[in-house]
Amino acid sequence: MRLLFSAGIFGSVDLWAAYLDHAYPVVKPTDWEQQIAAMRANLTEPGRMNALQAMGRSAPKDAGACLADVHCPALIVAGSPHVQYPEQVADLLLPFLKQSAEA
Repeated sequence: MRLLFSAGIFGSVDLWAAYLDHAYPVVKPTDWEQQIAAMRANLTEPGRMNALQAMGRSAPKDAGACLADVHCPALIVAGSPHVQYPEQVADLLLPFLKQSAEA
């Protein structure tokens, strides 16, 4: 949590990269180095780090509470089951898949 907080406060690309490295403690994607390089390039563009910092300062909202406001088809791609929350990922996807099948 300290890395995330520090990256937001200082607007440091290096601290953000360190946080991401910490967020993937077990198995990193095979293209991890390319993703990090692309992220570094992106966050050095004008305004990008400011946007990331603003996102970090925004109040967290429950995504489920906002679903009623979605009025168009949406595809959520979550990748492989989340290590910490596999059941919750399935719970999020199933209603959308059911709705798509009924349409």
